[in-house]
Amino acid sequence: MFMTGRFFLGGAIALLLAAAGQKPAGPAQAKELGAAVPPAGALTTAIEALKETPADKSLYLQTLELLPEYSSVADSAIGPRQASVTVADSAIGPRQASVTVVGKGCLKGLWLHRLPFLQAGGGMVSTNGLPELQRFRASDFNATFMSKLLRKRILVKGVVQGVGFRPNVYKLAAANGIRGWVKNDSAGVTIEAEGTGAGLENFISGLKLKSPPLSRLDSLSISTLLPLNEKKFVIVKSGGGAASSAIIPVDLALCADCRREMLNPEDRRYLYPFTNCTNCGPRFTIVKKLPYDRPFTTMAAFKMCPVCKAEYKNPLDRRFHAQPNACPVCGPSLEVRARGNIISGPAALEFAAGVILKGGIAAIQSLGGFHLACLASSVAAVTRLRKLKNRPHKPFAVMVSCVQAARAICHVSKREERELSSHRAPVVMIVKKNMALLSGAAPGLARAGVMLAYTPLHAALFELLRRRGNTCPLIMTSGNRRDEPIAKSPVEAGT
Repeated sequence: MFMTGRFFLGGAIALLLAAAGQKPAGPAQAKELGAAVPPAGALTTAIEALKETPADKSLYLQTLELLPEYSSVADSAIGPRQASVTVADSAIGPRQASVTVVGKGCLKGLWLHRLPFLQAGGGMVSTNGLPELQRFRASDFNATFMSKLLRKRILVKGVVQGVGFRPNVYKLAAANGIRGWVKNDSAGVTIEAEGTGAGLENFISGLKLKSPPLSRLDSLSISTLLPLNEKKFVIVKSGGGAASSAIIPVDLALCADCRREMLNPEDRRYLYPFTNCTNCGPRFTIVKKLPYDRPFTTMAAFKMCPVCKAEYKNPLDRRFHAQPNACPVCGPSLEVRARGNIISGPAALEFAAGVILKGGIAAIQSLGGFHLACLASSVAAVTRLRKLKNRPHKPFAVMVSCVQAARAICHVSKREERELSSHRAPVVMIVKKNMALLSGAAPGLARAGVMLAYTPLHAALFELLRRRGNTCPLIMTSGNRRDEPIAKSPVEAGT
């Protein structure tokens, strides 16, 4: 009998500000005002033009990115002036930029009045070759930039698909007044974010410091775009791309929230063996191609019911954009095949529990391949399993329903508990309380390999066994033949 289930900061920004309407100033006056006239240098390509602000009659450079290249603004009255500055920022480290500045026709001279950078709490701007240039604190940052609308394209690479990264980006955008969009693509995650300088600074800092626990950021690339005056932030349909370089995480063990739901008789997912959310469930097992989105997984055939769809669209729900989201109404169902008969739905799990309690062996497919399962306390079942596996002495790992069940048979340390309960759900070698315990699974050994029920299917099976009075561990061993690839379909498992 076998059972199966399918299933920013790309550079700190310098603001150049000179008050209009004052008496024309030359180098001497500039020094008196506490600024400096940059030394001569070559004129390079213009990035932003000085613009007059009607509100305060000041001239400012909108968004001069401190990148490793020359940036300039044109002024017909005085020739090119160049200054080299280094800006330190906690998020990206020092960046070197050469800024070419020339005057504007209405001015006889132009001086560096403010050169702040984006680091809250007060950092300093240091200069190279301009010892007379004042050092400004971050608190001196000009409000003109902080309120100016900017737009950035951000490409994030690493483990950022299938780990709740896009929902997290959405929440960060909402918290910082950012508009635009985020999507998965074959390279990772692409974001176009539009907002004020302050909002973008906090948003990009959040991407680095407040990413989901299961994600891993390998790189974050930022470029500047023209604002589009978007009205909201959305998660858009995933795009493709040339070469696929995105990383899909391994399948994730059942989280505590989903476990509570499926063991609650009042919950709509009670004992549903395909329960999942953004924090747990299948990833690698169900994906067919990148990017990781439902249409490119084995869940594409299951259309979400209105309730599941509402969860999927709700930014406050932990199933917000959870690609495998499903329930008994709209999701996949369980199936048991035994002696030519097929049993489906909840009855399939009841049947499997009955087979195990009678000393039988069940082949259980959950995530990936198959486990061969039987009662660790049944001498006859363990003997038969060793014969089938041609494994007369080698120990078997056992599965228990929860940490408390593991403590009943082993001395579980805090560290071992953390490992058992982690999203990896590994087999942990733990000291047995009694050498006689688990004698069939680990004969003559002081330690036993223990794992928790790490999928909703396993958790549901243990709950049915508990209801029938059984709290013994189950032996769970690979259903593969020795030296052969994993059996991943019922046809393969039946041959």
